[in-house]
This record gives sequence, C-alpha cells and structure tokens, in this order.
Amino acid sequence: MQGETAAAVRITENEGKPDAFPQVRTPNPGRSNAKNWQYSDHMENIHGYLMKYTNLVTGWQYRFFVLNNEAGLLEYFVNEQSRPQKPRGMLPLAGAVISPSDEDSHTFTVNAISGEQYKLRATDAKRGSTG
Repeated sequence: MQGETAAAVRITENEGKPDAFPQVRTPNPGRSNAKNWQYSDHMENIHGYLMKYTNLVTGWQYRFFVLNNEAGLLEYFVNEQSRPQKPRGMLPLAGAVISPSDEDSHTFTVNAISGEQYKLRATDAKRGSTG
C-alpha cells in the first residue's frame, strides 16, 4: 500500500445490519465531501474464495466465504460445494474491526468483539462475487 495510509474499519449496526461495506454505499451527489456516504438497505451477499490463516494446520488454506448481510455474519465453508451444510465457522460483524496487513496489499484481519480473529488473504484486489 505504497503512498496510502492504512486504516482500520469498525463495523457498526444500523437498523440491525452491518454499516461498513464501501462497495454498497453511494456518494451523495450534492456534495463532494468523502464523509457524505449514504447507507444502502439493498446490500447483496458477497461470496468467494479467500485464503484463511490457521494455526491448526499452520499455514494458509483456501476457504469459501459468504458475507451474509441479512445475519450480519462472515461465514466460511471448506469449499463452495459444502455451502448447503452448516458453515465451518462464522464471525459476527457488528462491532468488528477490519485492519489491513503490513504483509501485502491483499491480506487483512477481521477482529470480532468476542476476541475471535480471522486473518484472510485475497488472490487479488478485485471485488468478490455477489448473489
């Protein structure tokens, strides 16, 4: 992240839904100030593969993640085919802090209020799938 200032993002609740997903916010056309973002109630679930760091089998493992906006959860599965089953893990996003990593521009950490932490890495900076 050369020439950029890294900042953590805290997710708050807005009518029971996470309120920190820039790709689903729209700028207020009447102003050019970066603070003038409007909350969108039409948030889509985002899903796709990320690498998750685990101490159990020390290292990075590909997992299929679903950002469940209705439930306010980040859920993950072993793979996309196991999605109809119970998630392998889930992290409540209300109050969570998402921080970029110093390692590279594709790694970040999600810290839940409970103290649970996911260290994740994307293969690139593209936006995930929706659905």
